[in-house]
Amino acid sequence: MNDKKKYSSDWINKLESKEHWLSYWHQIKLMLESLEPKDSIIELGIGSGFTSNYLRSKNIDVLTVDIDKKKSPDIVSDAISFKPNKNYDHFCAFEVFEHMKFEEMENVLNNIKSKIDKNIFISVPIYKKTPINIEIKFSNYFDLSTAFVLRRFLKNNKTKHRILISSFNPLIVFFSRWLIPSTRTGFLFESENMKKWINFCHPDTVHPRIDFLDEDIIKWCKAKNLPINVWTVNSEINIEKCKNLGVHGIITDLEKI
Repeated sequence: MNDKKKYSSDWINKLESKEHWLSYWHQIKLMLESLEPKDSIIELGIGSGFTSNYLRSKNIDVLTVDIDKKKSPDIVSDAISFKPNKNYDHFCAFEVFEHMKFEEMENVLNNIKSKIDKNIFISVPIYKKTPINIEIKFSNYFDLSTAFVLRRFLKNNKTKHRILISSFNPLIVFFSRWLIPSTRTGFLFESENMKKWINFCHPDTVHPRIDFLDEDIIKWCKAKNLPINVWTVNSEINIEKCKNLGVHGIITDLEKI
């Protein structure tokens, strides 16, 4: 965050929506089980001041930090420049990091992590246009029946969600680009022989199997500017593998992974 970032305090003087009040409730609930009276906490990005006022009412020592002096924080500072001058028990930043790049968020956390003794609490707004991945299966390679059914369904049922159509069948991926142009496509593959079909179906993303994933696949996909979503990632070891290789996303069977 720097001086070029846009910010405004105008909204804090207006009556907030039900959804905004619910976000306060979730933020407080996230912290209360971990906070004890007389604990100390840094709040980065104070918003309307509701969270800091509530915590102070529970005998929590709160240091508020914000780039906007009109919000009357304890310290006026942008997020990246701020460095605590002593240790605190906790740190929270609610609906702050969506305003900056991942690299900037990493810098913020690197600046504060050695000064936080217990917990770091972070939340970002709910993105309601949730991406939905629809995998189309088939009885034979020329079976496009499900793609036509999906086309008709999406035409008759408008959705705000982003739809990604994926399949092991390159023909389905290829024709889905023409049948349902409002969606994106992904090609699932699990062997070197299947990989060659990418040049035929021209997917928007590629979905390699986790045990087929290696640095050569990463380099090959990057050369073609293809985002990579890996399946099926159900273990911490494979999550770390995906992180280290720099994939864009994972497909998993686990709800809480």
